[in-house]
Amino acid sequence: MRKKVLRHRILWGAVAFLLIAASVTAIVYFATREKSSGTLAEASVARASLSSSLSSTGEISEISERVALPLAALLAEELEKLSDIEKNDYTLNLPALLGEEGGVPLLWRVTYVNEEYRAKTTEFSTADEAAELVTVAPVRLDWAKAAEYYEKAVELGNTVTESVQEYVLSLILRDGFSSIDIERFPSEFWIEDTDAAVTLDTGVIAEILLAEMTYLDEIAFEISGLTWDEGDLLLLDNNIFTVSYSEKFVTLVLSEYDVAAIHARMRAGKRVYAAVSVNALSGRELLAEIVKIGEGIPNAGVTYFSLMGRLVFPEITENPDGSEKGSYRYYDEYLTDETVTYLGVDLRENVREEELLNRNSVTVTAQKAVENDTLIVPTKCIYYTDDRRPYVIALDAEKKEKRVYIKIKLSTGTDAAVEALDGYTLNEGDVLRYTAESSLIGSLF
Repeated sequence: MRKKVLRHRILWGAVAFLLIAASVTAIVYFATREKSSGTLAEASVARASLSSSLSSTGEISEISERVALPLAALLAEELEKLSDIEKNDYTLNLPALLGEEGGVPLLWRVTYVNEEYRAKTTEFSTADEAAELVTVAPVRLDWAKAAEYYEKAVELGNTVTESVQEYVLSLILRDGFSSIDIERFPSEFWIEDTDAAVTLDTGVIAEILLAEMTYLDEIAFEISGLTWDEGDLLLLDNNIFTVSYSEKFVTLVLSEYDVAAIHARMRAGKRVYAAVSVNALSGRELLAEIVKIGEGIPNAGVTYFSLMGRLVFPEITENPDGSEKGSYRYYDEYLTDETVTYLGVDLRENVREEELLNRNSVTVTAQKAVENDTLIVPTKCIYYTDDRRPYVIALDAEKKEKRVYIKIKLSTGTDAAVEALDGYTLNEGDVLRYTAESSLIGSLF
């Protein structure tokens, strides 16, 4: 009895072994064979843009500034950053400023004001041609005339100062030496140097703004508060006008592995775009250009970097029938409607700037790599030789098959950007033949 049971066990074990071996053989066969069985199908070579992407979460942020610019900030040889400009106290520097040589003159007279911008709020861009705003001429102290007044004051006993310089300082400073009072000076003290007049224009403002936000190549801004009249005297710390700007960004965090490709593209001078989906607006999307990679913060052996993407809003134009059309091409010629659609953004549903709130949560899909104006083939059309050389099977005019060896520049898993190797030809519209697997096992490979 025991021998009979043992024989049955051995028999069933042998059968099980044979079944397993057959299954493994079948799987290996289907997994390793060239796609030569199944239904033949055809696909066309396209020309478009292809990119691989990565996703992260982020939020909307806004950087805005409204600052009254003192005359000194516009006349200084080395422009200060906009956020660092404050109303300055020049009393400590008066001796140098009043000196006969060097330095920036303390007093300036307005000789011209552009009436187009006077007492108005006007929009500009750092990309615009510079527009003249106001011209000011330096007014220097006439030390010879001041000496005459000093001698008379000494004779009359009206001063206790021991030098002309001390006398001038005693006149120009208010009680407590806290600020400057030009009104206390006789007009004869001043000589206007019209030959050294300086015209202040929006180009100066553009330099200040771009020096502050070096990661942007263009900034929109407004100028207001230009209320001076011709003939007005200005001190260096008088505010000449007010500059304001506001920019919306998306901020996100990526690991060092994900950010590496983006960093490499930015270093090469290429623009890196991302589709931004706003959660609170039912996932409606807009575009952003990655403009800044911040400092990394290590965490559990991996460094994470914060990224800033400048939101790009399309220019909306109205068609004759009253419908609206949007375009990003003004921002970058690469951003054709086809490219924007490929990035997943529907211009018809594009988010407007006024719809966004600071701190809105978003999902960001950023381009990791991109190939523009390239030949694209479905990856299911790509075959490999035994030594892993990729090729496609193209049909000629007579529907005859020919191998075209290719180089794969980028693959997303479903599509690949390719180019034909030397000696081979592949063009947009060419028809490719491939094998569409019909069996369940074949469909898995």
